[in-house]
Amino acid sequence: MQTALTLDAALCCRGSRYVCRVTAGGGAFCATLREPASLAGLTARWDGQDLTLSYLGLTYRPTLPDTLFADTLQLLRGALSSAPQAQREGDRLTGRTGGFAYTLELTADGLPTKLEIPGADLTAEFSDVQPA
Repeated sequence: MQTALTLDAALCCRGSRYVCRVTAGGGAFCATLREPASLAGLTARWDGQDLTLSYLGLTYRPTLPDTLFADTLQLLRGALSSAPQAQREGDRLTGRTGGFAYTLELTADGLPTKLEIPGADLTAEFSDVQPA
């Protein structure tokens, strides 16, 4: 799988729906929400240790909170990284991240199309995937 990419993600997690633009690579991860409209423009940047949230010109650097959004960021980052413990069978990559098993569906070129993490009640469908 590509180690640096940009994509649109439509996420369904624990009854909530989000649409965001995601950039991952070089150990960094950035997600900018597009939906829900009330949070459009909220940007989360995470390097694996530090989280920075930006919204409406304000920036906040919390410790990574135990919230649905933070959990989702951690799970996405883990599944989209090239984890050495992941196993590939055809166009499917399976592994564990954040204590959860996941399945990541890939194109023949190794680009992600869908992520399922049943234990976290998370499904993400990816579009406009562009290697960086």
